[in-house]
Amino acid sequence: MDFQYRTATPDDLPEILSLRREVIRGLEEEGLFIWDDEYPSEPLFAEDIQGGRARLLVSGERVLGFASLGVAEEEFGEGVFDVPGLMTFSRLMVRKEFRGMGGGRALVGSLLQELKEQGAPGVGILVHPVNAGALRFYGKLSFEDLGPIRNEWGEFVRFRFLFE
Repeated sequence: MDFQYRTATPDDLPEILSLRREVIRGLEEEGLFIWDDEYPSEPLFAEDIQGGRARLLVSGERVLGFASLGVAEEEFGEGVFDVPGLMTFSRLMVRKEFRGMGGGRALVGSLLQELKEQGAPGVGILVHPVNAGALRFYGKLSFEDLGPIRNEWGEFVRFRFLFE
């Protein structure tokens, strides 16, 4: 399948929200209640788009994946990662039928390439410890598992990917 990576526009919001509903439903079917209508919310996605942080993986007009770019220290606070200037991505979502077909790998690869080209030293992300699929996925992509951390939103596993 042919994927394109691009910045989201306000016209993409309905497709992004459709993807969010699908992902939440899938998580709940797996017994993972880590996202709901409050997070990630429609206003949060609209802010991601308005702020130029929203990135999409698309095929034609269909949104297959979403992620929001940010600065790790601004997203998670100082001291969560030990490398200054790390970037992050959050709210990563990929349609279920494109998982295992390279959709997630294509989206993360594009995110990493963009951030490397911007001069970031690397990427730091937080993953819910109950999300076994995500934990395996980032391990397969050579993200370094830095172990657990607790913050105001709960407990997470820190992952880091440094550019050479």
